[in-house]
Amino acid sequence: MLTGLLLGAGASYDAGMPLVWELSKQIRAILTPDHIRAVNIRSRKFKLDHPDHVVENFISILGMESMHYESIIGNMQNLTRRAHGKEDSQDYHGLRLWLLDLVYAALCDRHLQFEKVIETQMRFMDGIVGLANANQPLWVFSLNHDLIIECLAAKHGIPVNSGFPDAASLPLPGFAPSNIEAQVLTKKMLTTMGLPFFQGRFGINLFKLHGSLDMFRIRDGEDYLKLIPIEQSVSGVIKTLKIVNDTLPYRYPGNPELRISNEITYMDHDGELQFLRRSILAGAFKYREEIPKLGVYDMLDHFKADMCHVSKLVAIGYSFGDTHVNSAIRDWLELSGSRTLDIVDPYREGIPNDILHLAPQVTLHKVTASDYLEQFSSNPLSAAEHALRKALSQARRVTAIAPTHSDTRS
Repeated sequence: MLTGLLLGAGASYDAGMPLVWELSKQIRAILTPDHIRAVNIRSRKFKLDHPDHVVENFISILGMESMHYESIIGNMQNLTRRAHGKEDSQDYHGLRLWLLDLVYAALCDRHLQFEKVIETQMRFMDGIVGLANANQPLWVFSLNHDLIIECLAAKHGIPVNSGFPDAASLPLPGFAPSNIEAQVLTKKMLTTMGLPFFQGRFGINLFKLHGSLDMFRIRDGEDYLKLIPIEQSVSGVIKTLKIVNDTLPYRYPGNPELRISNEITYMDHDGELQFLRRSILAGAFKYREEIPKLGVYDMLDHFKADMCHVSKLVAIGYSFGDTHVNSAIRDWLELSGSRTLDIVDPYREGIPNDILHLAPQVTLHKVTASDYLEQFSSNPLSAAEHALRKALSQARRVTAIAPTHSDTRS
């Protein structure tokens, strides 16, 4: 039987990705009260503004520093639900999309601006390469939106399968390459068949439950599209992300800066306007509200089924804050006494309450992701690399809001 990984935000931390409080601080630095009011005033000429009382409520919620961005998005979701059928509902929904757009932009910019940093610091995750060699295939269930696993696999020549069977392309007339290749997963496939992941061969089966920077919803949100890198390298993965966000979008005549929140508008091969809706799921209601229409419940069912391919699950940097994921883990453990769960989190004090009755099958490792993964690497870190990783981590803690208990990780 196989070992699989369940990755939360802490798993990508040593590769340069932010935890929830770092990202929240960055978003608050952009969404100052003056900026929000100014944007709302500018939007009035397009009749896209929001009522003043909605904007002021949004500002007051952002000002509550005890809430990170996931909690704020969740609050917007709840306000949308409370106001259902009233005019304010669409306004709160629009502000939530704005927040999601900023989360996407912040994570995307982190990849684009720090490509060399990511490539260097991915060294701290080399143990995943060893696990991929030992487990064929290696199942990686990721709750993260970043492309660190895609970059790591590209760097080391590891095939990746995300369960998307159909081919598609996005046109880039006048540019090289002239197309961006992609894979598609339709709603029909989600609801009527098992996903075509690797079986019994070398590679990574990458299951991204909460969306990804390179995944989009298409065809009125019914189907999913995932980008294929223009070349199998870290640079190729990140360059593809840049092209789709900077080159592909359609520029509206007379107002080239106009765009739709949380979507990319582009012209297809037939000259028809099409939409790529960003797939990131965040907030308190990932599996409620309008989400079921987008196939997320079906994704959750496939996640539960595909977990059965592994007998050992290693949860790295996951806070156990998602009740649906926790329920899936609990059911998976309860089904067989031979299944085990390793929890890797330097700040966690005990086994989560949801699975405390299964404690004999659970092992807690109070170490960082890279410390845990190093045991599986064929090329252990040098003393200088250990010192570098420690220095980088300390520097980030000085400049970020970084609570020291595990339940603050996204």
